[in-house]
Amino acid sequence: MRGKTHMIFGAASYWIIIAKIYPTPSSPIQLSILTGMFLSMITSVIPDFDLDFGIKHRGPTHSLLAILILALPLLILSYLSYWIIPITLSIFIGYTSHLLADFLTDRGVCFLWPSEKRYGICLWTYNTAWPWEGIFILICNIIVIYKFILFVSISL
Repeated sequence: MRGKTHMIFGAASYWIIIAKIYPTPSSPIQLSILTGMFLSMITSVIPDFDLDFGIKHRGPTHSLLAILILALPLLILSYLSYWIIPITLSIFIGYTSHLLADFLTDRGVCFLWPSEKRYGICLWTYNTAWPWEGIFILICNIIVIYKFILFVSISL
């Protein structure tokens, strides 16, 4: 998948999850929630940094071990303050959404790295991605816009 697909899927995933946790957010947490959306978009492309560092693509950065290494410090940070939870959650959601999105492609991901076995559901192939990936982006955009409008209307 392309970076922009990961970013919009990260934002859509964030809004879906955060709306369940904070259906009517209080004023102090609203800014954290909005910040969280942008953080989820940014962190959704972090697993592909393996391309920049010469690490095997969809290897260690696309594994359950990477999620665990990421989750532990975020969990500790979440205990520091109530308002930081949407931010730490957004980092986790963004990163995890990337792995889920790659799981939907024909190339799959090595969830059990260092095992080379890839897991995935082939909803589309990399070479023929655009018709389906474009539809996927459209659906995610609709979710993000809809959830954002709901959030703003609740906040007013």
